Amino acid sequence: MKNYRILFLLIILCLTSIAYGGTMRKSIGLSNKAHTLSEEQIRFCAENFDEILIGQWPEDIAKAEEFKIINPKVKLLGYVSFRTLIPDSARFLECDGDETLFAHDPQGERITTISFENYLMDIYNPDWAAKLIQWANEFPSWFDGIFLDVAQPTLLENDYVVLPDGYDADAYAIQSASVMDALCAAYPGMVVYNGLKSGLNQEGYSDNTDGGLMEGFIFSRSSQAVDVQKFYNYCNALLKAGRGNLIASACVKTYKGNIQNRMFAVACYLLGANNLSRYNVVDIDTEHSDPLQYYPEYKIWFKNPIDMPETIDDLLKPNNLVVRRFKEGVVIVNPWDYDIDIPLVDGKYRKLTLSGGGVVSESGKCKNSLRSKRVGGITTIPAESAMILIRYYLNKLPGTRPITRFADVEVTK
Repeated sequence: MKNYRILFLLIILCLTSIAYGGTMRKSIGLSNKAHTLSEEQIRFCAENFDEILIGQWPEDIAKAEEFKIINPKVKLLGYVSFRTLIPDSARFLECDGDETLFAHDPQGERITTISFENYLMDIYNPDWAAKLIQWANEFPSWFDGIFLDVAQPTLLENDYVVLPDGYDADAYAIQSASVMDALCAAYPGMVVYNGLKSGLNQEGYSDNTDGGLMEGFIFSRSSQAVDVQKFYNYCNALLKAGRGNLIASACVKTYKGNIQNRMFAVACYLLGANNLSRYNVVDIDTEHSDPLQYYPEYKIWFKNPIDMPETIDDLLKPNNLVVRRFKEGVVIVNPWDYDIDIPLVDGKYRKLTLSGGGVVSESGKCKNSLRSKRVGGITTIPAESAMILIRYYLNKLPGTRPITRFADVEVTK
């Protein structure tokens, strides 16, 4: 009889997992480095990530099929820049002879970005939209979609040396949406764009794209401090994307040694995540030189949410902690600048801790671990930090040993 009970429980758990899906879909951008990966790194990437962004260089595209051979279920996205071109790239050389494709300043000079000195293109020129459609459809049929970089509806002054002559933000947003619509209509695969920012305010794209990337989720290259407004905006963007059946990819940029920021970021992600969400962590020091990175927080596989909030305010408790419950555990976030104490029942939960992570070696190895340890009684959630708890007992069946829900979690005293 005992074996039948266990079998019945496993069947119920499998059905529940299928119904809800998982919240930890792992995404990674390989930039222009895919062709430099060893066989072991390619295998690691294909087996440990759900979605891979491949760069625009021909040698990277040629290498991409190896990921699909190893894991046919992995999603591959090809890179297309929505409105800029990299100097001396194949796509730039293809356009360099047609000056009408480029945006110009009042003196008639080509406009470049401040950070990478890439060229800004003229989205009002229908030939530019035709180029985008051409490049999207040049990816092999076994690609699942395209990733449109630099695709916010409007231009940010801090990104460009100067804005185009006669620039009008409202008119530019309308034209951006028009070009996006034309591209989505002409390309049969998935379209995900970089520019899904605070509050999901790019409404003009929502009807036609499959979703977007939030680059700099919670933490970015320019800021490693917790910003409460940014916390609310990004978490609410995740929730709103889920209600609209849109992909929302959260890309965290921090330092791999800053464990508190990493735990805070993944907890914020879990507050708003659903089965269409994606998560990616990037170490600022090595993101360009070694983009293939892996972190233990990817193993936090919460599948079954109990709380289904409309906004983050729905998760705010009287003590000002933001809490989301899952059948597997509880996510607790303290975004404020003061500590908060909470009572925890001894033996009911274990606290997850992160260790290691970072660049995957040429041999396909990355030292990392996700551990759990006892927690109970009055517990302090420090200012601007988070805690993720897992339920220690899967089920109290007579004659069975208590086990955790996570096969990858190391249990420590």
